[in-house]
Formats: sequence, C-alpha cells, structure tokens
Amino acid sequence: MNNQRELELKGAVEYVAAFKKQRPWLEPVSKCDPRVQRVYASIDRGLGHSHKRHAAFGDDTLQRRRVAYCEDPAQVHSRMRMMGFDGFKHDRQHVCGAEATRVHDATAFVVAFMAVVEHPEGRRGLHTPAVGGRIPDAVKIPIADLLGPTGHETCSGFALAGDWLDARLVRRRLTWARWTGEDLSEFAKPAVEQIPSFENGHFIVRFVPNSQTEAGGHQICALTPEPERHVLQDPRLEVADRYWLHPGALPFTTVLNFMEKYVHPEIRFNNYHYLIRRVAIAAPDDEELTTFKSELVQLLEGDHRGLHPHALSVASGYEDEMDDQQFLARLWKKLYPLEHVPGPVQG
Repeated sequence: MNNQRELELKGAVEYVAAFKKQRPWLEPVSKCDPRVQRVYASIDRGLGHSHKRHAAFGDDTLQRRRVAYCEDPAQVHSRMRMMGFDGFKHDRQHVCGAEATRVHDATAFVVAFMAVVEHPEGRRGLHTPAVGGRIPDAVKIPIADLLGPTGHETCSGFALAGDWLDARLVRRRLTWARWTGEDLSEFAKPAVEQIPSFENGHFIVRFVPNSQTEAGGHQICALTPEPERHVLQDPRLEVADRYWLHPGALPFTTVLNFMEKYVHPEIRFNNYHYLIRRVAIAAPDDEELTTFKSELVQLLEGDHRGLHPHALSVASGYEDEMDDQQFLARLWKKLYPLEHVPGPVQG
C-alpha cells in the first residue's frame, strides 16, 4: 500500500512538472507538498474547473478583470482572454456572475476540496447516481466548516460595485460591443470593488455527472467561496439566502434550484446540455421536472407572485438586458422547441 501511495505521489509530481507550462493553473502547486500536487493532478484530469478559476492560479488583476470584463482566467491565450473568449468553449463568450472569488492559497484550496468530499452534503451529491440528466442540488457549506475559524483569510475576490443590476447591464453592453468588434471608447466601464472579508462566508458546491456515459455518480464541478451577503452592501443579494435557508418553502423554488445547478455561469457549459437531455427524456417518475415546467409556465404567463424581483437573475446569472420574460422565453424555446411559448393571461 505504501509503495502504491509513493508511486501515486511521484506520478502527481511528474504530472505537474510536465504540464505546468501549458496548464498554468498547475504552476502554484509545483513547489507544494506532493500530497497537494496529487489532489491537484486528480482534479485536473476530471471535469471540474475550480482549480483553474477559483484557486491559487493568477493574481488579483485576473480576478478583477474577470468580474469587470468577463475575461476568463482559464483562457490560457492572453489575447483571446482579453477578447472575452471562454477558456473551455473557445467559440463562446465567457460569462461571470456579480463576483469573482477564489481560495488564493493552493494548500488551503486542497484542504477545502477534500473536506467537501468527506462532508455529508458533499458525499450526498457525489454519490447521487447520474441518471437521465438529473443533477444534485448545489450545496452551501460554511467556510469555517471546511477550513477552520481562520480559513476565510485564504479567500479573496472582487465584485461589481454600486447597483448590481445597473453594473451588469453596463458590463453586458461593453462585452457585447467588444465581441462584435465595435469601438469601445464610447462605452462606460463597470466599477469593481474588492470584497473586504469572507468571515462567516460559505462555499457553494456544484456538481457535474461523472462521465458522458453517466457511469457512477458526480464530480465537484465548482467550489466557489462567497462572502457573507451583507459585506457587499447590496440588498438584492439577500434574496439568494432566502432560498438557501428555506428550500421548498417559497414559491418557484424548483425553478431557482434548476437555475443554480444547470444554468448558473459557474456550471452552464458543463451542465446545461444535461437539462436539455433531461427535458427530452422526461421520465414519467421525474416529479421535479414536472414541477419545474409548471412553475416555468406560471412565470411566462405573468404570475410572479411571491418571487423576489431579482431572484431569477441571481440564480441564473442571465444577461438579457435584465428582463425576466425575455430570458424565460429563450429558455422555453431551447427546452421545449415544439411547444408554443406561454404568454401572459389576458383579462
């Protein structure tokens, strides 16, 4: 057993040394303990991207520019990154939520990652069978539970400043103009602020099916530190916590859960196609999907009673000029292309 472990550690060190130039997110661990390198190498061979966007790779400038201009740290070609190309889907624009955060210490990131693997909520998600496009709900775990009482000091990041909705609209117009080759000199630039503290914050853990053949359970797709909401001084953000704290007790919880695990920018390119597949299969026993469609129809018909005005944009990260109906109609057409898009009930 010891010989096997030694071989695994040696293989991980060799992997990091061999690929750190072409996969620069491995560079921060190249001088770390071999046990840390072993975890990084394992993650790097998997489907997750946390070690590329939310760990020790890069610096504050990369994080600041990610949230301000949607420049992807995982895009290794600097010119393509500055033009907004995603690091995984090279023909698409990168998308980012209202924050760009990370665990800037490589060893601390590995400790958090391995703690999730052992955490009851993490185990539940990882061992959930991957069947028919069904994906476990994202989970929220206190930073202190994974990294101890001072673990928040290893977390850092930046957020859009001022009114969140206005800032995202400014960013969307700027990044679209850049994507289409327009002169950017006339466009406003979004303001960004450093997140002052992650004390009492949480990690959000999102999952991805273990393989394209759906063998086994799930992997950790994204492990993202988030500050305590009042730190950002943006009242719209408290809506997200309402749904985390009271799952199932508020209207449209299923729609919002689907946004978090299929559509949110952190997992969209990994999981969105699983949602399309799940809808196409529409298994008779998939009660959650039935509820999702029912809630989606209700929203498209204009009945938003009980839904916080910012809930959809927070959960999904959509950027359709901040228009819920436009986003929902586009989503319906993608998921149910043969069905008429429901509209507001007249009278």
